[in-house]
Amino acid sequence: MWALISIQEDSRESTAVAIENGDHLEKVVKISNLNKIFKSSSGTRVAVRNLSLRIYKNRITALLGHNGAGKTTTMNIIIGMTPRTSGRIEVDGEDHASNYRQQIGFCPQHNVALGYMSCREHLVFFGALRGMSIPEAEREADDILEKVNLADKSDEVLANLSGGMKRRLCLANAIIGRTKLLILDEPTSGLDPESRRDIWDILLRLKKDHTILITTHFMEEADVLGDWIAIMENGELIAFGTSIFLKHYYGKGYTLKLLKGSAFDRDRVMSKIREHISGAVEKPAVEPVFAVTLSYICMEQYSALLEELETEKEAYGIESISVTNATLEEVFLNSSSDNKALENERSFDVVDSPGRSGSIDSSAPHSATLHSAKPHESLLLKLQLLSQYKAIAYKKYLHIRRNLHVYLFMSILPIVTTVLCFLLSGGYSSTDYGVVKLHHSTVQGAFAVIILNGNDRPIELASIRNETYFRNLDLVLLEEQNIEDYLLQEAKRDIMCYRHRLVAAIEFNVSEGSLKILHNNNLLHSAGIAANIGSNLLLHYYGYPGVEVLVKNSPSTRRMQLDSITPYVFTEEIALVFMLYILQFLQLPL
Repeated sequence: MWALISIQEDSRESTAVAIENGDHLEKVVKISNLNKIFKSSSGTRVAVRNLSLRIYKNRITALLGHNGAGKTTTMNIIIGMTPRTSGRIEVDGEDHASNYRQQIGFCPQHNVALGYMSCREHLVFFGALRGMSIPEAEREADDILEKVNLADKSDEVLANLSGGMKRRLCLANAIIGRTKLLILDEPTSGLDPESRRDIWDILLRLKKDHTILITTHFMEEADVLGDWIAIMENGELIAFGTSIFLKHYYGKGYTLKLLKGSAFDRDRVMSKIREHISGAVEKPAVEPVFAVTLSYICMEQYSALLEELETEKEAYGIESISVTNATLEEVFLNSSSDNKALENERSFDVVDSPGRSGSIDSSAPHSATLHSAKPHESLLLKLQLLSQYKAIAYKKYLHIRRNLHVYLFMSILPIVTTVLCFLLSGGYSSTDYGVVKLHHSTVQGAFAVIILNGNDRPIELASIRNETYFRNLDLVLLEEQNIEDYLLQEAKRDIMCYRHRLVAAIEFNVSEGSLKILHNNNLLHSAGIAANIGSNLLLHYYGYPGVEVLVKNSPSTRRMQLDSITPYVFTEEIALVFMLYILQFLQLPL
């Protein structure tokens, strides 16, 4: 069952790695020649190199390695969070992450939990994300809470849980949803010894129904939990097997520990030990312990040695005797090698997404056909997306229910702010200027020029002065002249009078039946006043004495004016209101 494999790669020296064969066991995960190379402006870095690993069903596999050895990267590649550069991964017969991702439960190194949700609601949410209906997830949540010893805390929110309970909750989140493979990244990190033991007990129970892959820096944890131990260094697998296999391969032997008394004779004791086991070697130990390494090949002599030491314990000055096997820490340290040179390789990243294969493994020429779309895959993908949307909507519903006052405030605040902006700014103000009489009396010292050409009626132009309308208006009455020529002469004679007193200049050509009215743009309402003078001129000329036309200006609409603060409101305050309206998107199921 045990095998030692020597791997020769390119021109490098052969590297011996200890690999125990487990082909008689059912494999859930098969990793073959996995590589991951990260590229950056400073160059390339090999995170995983030619990794081949098997993870067996209903077993706990502990993945060990120093910081930066590639453990977390390997996990992320398995679950599809990180694209692989090359290689092949199969999980339960599927070699594409989109097909097997729902079967994996992942518990990251740091707690992933929402403070406003209870333990039970967490499980329902994650179960719904994996395709379960809400009622089905609620039923399974109760069973899983029982498994992780959180049944009595099912209605407690995150703030009321201890550190150990939070880790158990994250573990429960990874379990729910009919998962087959649990990937746990340092599940007991930061926990006290009692909480760590609780997690161990839970994992040992869970492996009856799940296959588990964990990473840890606690050698004792890996020794207790790990049915199989994998050790990585610089992205490569350097050892894989059961704890016993690795201890026999990398360990130097059992350790004999003697608690020294006051009469302990070191030389005599060491001589007696070497009589039975010639290859015994003293190893450093903390006083008052005397430690000796006993080779595995001399195990048959152990009983005689221990019997004699026990019998002559007082004579040798020994207070107690114990024998321990090599520790997993010794295995980890002895398996480590710092002289492995890594090469930078040309590579390309591929993302685990439908329709694209991330493998360039020549041993799998049929992978393209495996990844080709099947008729039902599109429907399954849509159903998964619908289930995930329902899960997110459920989470948002819980958040709104827990923070109802916040959402009410978010809904009311934009409306109130909008109303206040308009009320405080005054908006538009209306001004009623009343009726304006368009009469020459509104202009101080007003005078007008009237020229009559082609008079065919027995009427004297001077009689106009006697009309009521033309009283208090200085008139210049002329006949048979051109109005433009006269105005040019008048402007030259007295420009100030021309600009500020002349309200109208009228030329009445009787024979042509035309009336030319000119008004002064420098005077307010001069156009209306000039037209009014012309109308009254026509009435007098055609025989309607004592009749006059009075023109008034009454605007049909009120003039709308902005007050001084309104522009500020619309440029500053209304912008704030629209920002508050954007907050309404937070109420969507995101």
